[in-house]
Amino acid sequence: MTVQRFELNLAGRPLTIETGKLAGQANGAVTVRYGDTVILATATASKEPREGIDFFPLTVDFEERLYAIGKIPGSFGRREGRPPESAILAGRLTDRPIRPLFPKGYRNDVQVIITTLSADQVNNPDVLGIIGASAALTISDIPFEGPIAAVRLGYLDGEIVINPPMPDLARSEMDMVIAGSADAIMMVEGSARQLPEAIVLEALLLGHQTLQPIIELALGLYFTGTVFYALANQIYGTLPFLMLFQIGFLYTGLLSILQQVTGETIISAPEIAK
Repeated sequence: MTVQRFELNLAGRPLTIETGKLAGQANGAVTVRYGDTVILATATASKEPREGIDFFPLTVDFEERLYAIGKIPGSFGRREGRPPESAILAGRLTDRPIRPLFPKGYRNDVQVIITTLSADQVNNPDVLGIIGASAALTISDIPFEGPIAAVRLGYLDGEIVINPPMPDLARSEMDMVIAGSADAIMMVEGSARQLPEAIVLEALLLGHQTLQPIIELALGLYFTGTVFYALANQIYGTLPFLMLFQIGFLYTGLLSILQQVTGETIISAPEIAK
């Protein structure tokens, strides 16, 4: 399996998305590194829809591990305990923005598991979970109208801060997580200490702008796995990063034309059981 790796600078720290090294049997799997915090996100789906249900069976699990901070459970019980509240909330944080992006009527079981491999206790892994889950679903064969991205917004010393370090959150006047696509903000969760509405609005707009390069990173990961890219790479040799996005936009345009030609037929296909 070929390892694909893309990196950008986000708020002064490197953000890296990589696939092809771990969890090769999953439909889609990526590792996301931000600073020294690393998470593994995997996405799997059943081949057949579950019968007799009228809901979408999506499960998102956020797995915190003590070894991520260099600790091993001691004494009698050496296994990990039940998920703490922070892990449950982080799983819900990922579930909310990705759930609406699956096709209407899709009834296949989908399981997204986010595992913390390393936690530097500076960069919170919960936001990375959203980025990783979206990227894993995007590169998989599971129908998903992504990618999306997420960032945390803080307000320190009169300035809006993207992904503030965890030790600074206690004195931040804002702790807000936003997730969104290239076109719109899809989820906002957090709190602010009676900040003016104008500052909150400015933070949301800045946050959405910050999502764009992260979304492009996930798209780059997706396009390198397409037949279209493989053919172009075979013809022209190793493609530079900028040309990768040009091919990606052309590929997206072809998909848009196909959707216009087929109309509702292709959109309603996942709702057909047989």
